[in-house]
Amino acid sequence: NSDAVVAAFGMDPRPRDSGQYSGTRQLSKRGNAEERRLIYCAAMAACRYPPFKSMRDKLVDRGFSPIQAYCAIARKLLRIAFAVWRSNQPFNPQRVGLA
Repeated sequence: NSDAVVAAFGMDPRPRDSGQYSGTRQLSKRGNAEERRLIYCAAMAACRYPPFKSMRDKLVDRGFSPIQAYCAIARKLLRIAFAVWRSNQPFNPQRVGLA
């Protein structure tokens, strides 16, 4: 499942909660550091193109830092890659941002 792929790359958020205390969320960084770096670089490159650029701008407008926005897009890219691999369908840029 796509959650497992995101976790394998270490791009899943690690909660620091206990009882009523709600801590900050940080990346788990449990996967291969080089793979995580490459997917992050792919997210930065993807943001040069309209579907992902608008997504990044929306995230930054909502108060995310640029690094957090790139991490969110990297997670999205991993989920898209998994869906393309699983369905044997070509990538459709019009479907980015839906659902």
